[in-house]
Amino acid sequence: MTCFVFSSPPVANAYTDLVRFGCVFGSHALLVVRDPDIDPGSSIADILVALLPFIENSARAEEWPGTRLFGHDAMLHRYRTSPEFADALLTLRPSLLSWLHPDAPEDLCFLRIDGRPLLVTVSHESDAYMLLDREEVSEIQNRYPTLAAAIRPE
Repeated sequence: MTCFVFSSPPVANAYTDLVRFGCVFGSHALLVVRDPDIDPGSSIADILVALLPFIENSARAEEWPGTRLFGHDAMLHRYRTSPEFADALLTLRPSLLSWLHPDAPEDLCFLRIDGRPLLVTVSHESDAYMLLDREEVSEIQNRYPTLAAAIRPE
């Protein structure tokens, strides 16, 4: 497994390629709503409603890929990936790092079927990276050219 970082935050076609790749090679996606006891606001609520058809579960959590909270928790939403889920994500936010409180849930992550992370995002720190094996790198190079141009091994 090799860690790949983004040369610049994925937007436009690179973001589209990233989401489509994540929904093919990932079985689940995560989004986080911080401060789950506080009304998240209409923007976040509207996004959560739009993603309801794909929800698998929601639970309070202190940890998810790339983040560990101390002394408090957040609401972690777990979604099943599909082409329709990819379309929804792409409609709801224009770029990877636009998944940021208070306008949207945070920290979009894609997980493989065995639970290992494929994409890790820490939105409030403007940080994101991918953990890829050789087959996944080859697939990106062959089928997702704008994503391939946006990543480099760390």
